[in-house]
Amino acid sequence: MKHILYFFVFTAVFTVFAQAVEFNKDTPIAELKTAAEKGDVPSQITLGIRYRYGINAIKDNIEAKKWFQKAAEKGNAEGQCRLAYCYLTGDGIIKDEIKAAQWFRKSAEQNYAEAKSGLGSCYLNGIGTIKDDIQAVKLFREASDAGDTEGRWRLGLCLYYGIGAIKDKERGLALVNDAARKGDKDASEVAARITLYEKRAANDSSCLLLTWSGRGWSIDLPNPKERTVIIVHGLGHSCFTDWVEQMARQIQNVEPRINIMAVDWSVPQDMVGKDGLSGAMNTAKLIPAVGQDIESQIHELGLSPDKIHIIGHSHGAHVSGQIGKRSKNAGHGTIDQITLLDCSTDEVHDGKSNDWDKNAAGFIDSYRTSKLFSTAYSDYADKNFDLSRDEDGFAFDMFFTAATLGVWGLKVYDDETRSHNAVLYWYISTMTKGEKNWGLLKVQ
Repeated sequence: MKHILYFFVFTAVFTVFAQAVEFNKDTPIAELKTAAEKGDVPSQITLGIRYRYGINAIKDNIEAKKWFQKAAEKGNAEGQCRLAYCYLTGDGIIKDEIKAAQWFRKSAEQNYAEAKSGLGSCYLNGIGTIKDDIQAVKLFREASDAGDTEGRWRLGLCLYYGIGAIKDKERGLALVNDAARKGDKDASEVAARITLYEKRAANDSSCLLLTWSGRGWSIDLPNPKERTVIIVHGLGHSCFTDWVEQMARQIQNVEPRINIMAVDWSVPQDMVGKDGLSGAMNTAKLIPAVGQDIESQIHELGLSPDKIHIIGHSHGAHVSGQIGKRSKNAGHGTIDQITLLDCSTDEVHDGKSNDWDKNAAGFIDSYRTSKLFSTAYSDYADKNFDLSRDEDGFAFDMFFTAATLGVWGLKVYDDETRSHNAVLYWYISTMTKGEKNWGLLKVQ
């Protein structure tokens, strides 16, 4: 299945570990502090852990970092590793990926297994150091051999996808499953995700629902208790396109805890050919099947439709409608909101708008800048916004000028193709807490 799966699992997702350590969690804080202040390293580590995780103490990341640093500066490998995670996550200290990698390295040089996993992840993702897949695999292997479950499942993923090592899917999955059996929650989630996507990736016509990790798209499992925004790209795009990632980042800025997902259906588009009117019409024929497939994945992931907001552009707007319609028809529930960005014109759907259903969501809002490439009106939308300038096809176009002014600006284009795509950047610009009627906030 092309190269897409190779990118999923290696985004910078680190687990701040809380390995079992030999200490008495009931020891009074005052007693631990007395010993720690006298320079007793085990007490410093224990005190840091107690503060870091709120174990019989008020959780305090600043205090945790303070005691981990004291232990680290005395050359203690565990303290160095735990301090590295503090720098990596910004817990109790200003986030500094370079220092995180440095402290991981100091700890790894003392053969501390967890630090080797952490440093390997830095090499794999180019975080705080150069990107080096081969070195990452070497470190994961050493950590795995020392019994570290994180190192084991990360090594398994490298083997499974052939990253920094000869591809060996059977051996790779065995390592992931072994780590899962040993109680590693992350390994369990990764194994479940691989199983899910193996079913979807059985052939090149697969379409995939991916999760935003903060740095890129991954196969991490979403939290079914949180709200979810799903972005659906249109003709000729993929979820790795800049605008999709910009939208994901902006959503994350507005609602940090929300699940952000994207439908990637670029592979089936490539198979039918996406250029020209015939390509658009052929791609449109895929929309019902893509909607069905993604709705099934949403259900399998345990996501609640009434907590889902789908944002679809062009052909992706029609995919959004299909997801909503099929969720309702299957008895899985009604999607909370669907946002249409330049929903592609009826002409490429044989004038049927791809069998739309006004009841595909509890609320539907539609935004239109292109008179040539989007529907003239959306009678299935609860709220319509016609942003076009006049009948000649000109459109107001919000565009990002980061390279010059670093601000959002207003410009008029007569290029319909640019206008059709510019609605994306305009919509991204509206996703701020200060706006009352745009972005993630309903316009009811």
